[in-house]
Amino acid sequence: MKIVNDINSYILSNSPDLPLQMEDFKIIRFQDHVTCNGTGDSFDYSEAHQRDFFEISIGVKEWNSLSITIGEYQFDCTDNNLIFVSPIQVIAFNIEDQEFKYTDEGYLLAFKASFLGSSKRSYEILNEFPFFHSHSLPQYILSDTQLKPIIEIVKKMFKEYSVGKEHAREILQAQLSMLLYTIKRTLDLQTQISNKNACENIAIKFEQEIINDEVKISTISEYASRLNMSSNYLSECVKKTTGKSAKQILLNHKLIIAKTLLRQSDKNISEIAEAMNFSEATNFVKFFKKMTGITPKQFRK
Repeated sequence: MKIVNDINSYILSNSPDLPLQMEDFKIIRFQDHVTCNGTGDSFDYSEAHQRDFFEISIGVKEWNSLSITIGEYQFDCTDNNLIFVSPIQVIAFNIEDQEFKYTDEGYLLAFKASFLGSSKRSYEILNEFPFFHSHSLPQYILSDTQLKPIIEIVKKMFKEYSVGKEHAREILQAQLSMLLYTIKRTLDLQTQISNKNACENIAIKFEQEIINDEVKISTISEYASRLNMSSNYLSECVKKTTGKSAKQILLNHKLIIAKTLLRQSDKNISEIAEAMNFSEATNFVKFFKKMTGITPKQFRK
């Protein structure tokens, strides 16, 4: 499966000459977005793929609604909707026409963990903001009152990004943190979690255990033991809730950690393999190449 790393080549805009061009952050308004080609020269958005960054889409008025598949969820964009995609999720855009013209009102933000701090790691963001989890619903429909404080922050971010004055990056970092915590408070996911059924709660606890382990991810049988259940029952609940196998979720988290360490660590490949509990460095290299199509050394370059 294709994994997209470059935010700027993936999210095209009719305003390419903005003063700010960053590798780890981008914000656009839908009405400024270029026509999206279903089978473009550079990338086919209709094919299932993953992105090596986080994305938040805020739709205010969706006149030209686009159908999206994230994991096992398929839905149409609608007014006042928030959509979340993390690096562990698979996404595809269901584009029927060869050209899809964005005429909607709203904003799209894409960022890598590094934008929130040079030492920030993707699994820390997953831990802090549960709306990026693979078991969470990728789309939330808000009332006008709920959307108002969110859209106010996003408008300020777009203005700051568009003008690009001194210290714009630092201001945008602070605004993004404010946005994420405002969304977290608005959605109040902890209250929603308490109302979920037994299988959904097990899937939530499983993913939280993975995140809590940080670098040293354990086996499915170990997580099942911690949750006082069999591996088969854990896998059944995870599959039923997320549409993915427990192994797929575990491997996706492991890949996030591998990429983080390769980017932010001075450790060599063998040291990273050891830190991640791989018995041999060659096993780590095989895992990484199977997941990404390239070696850890090529990724690091």
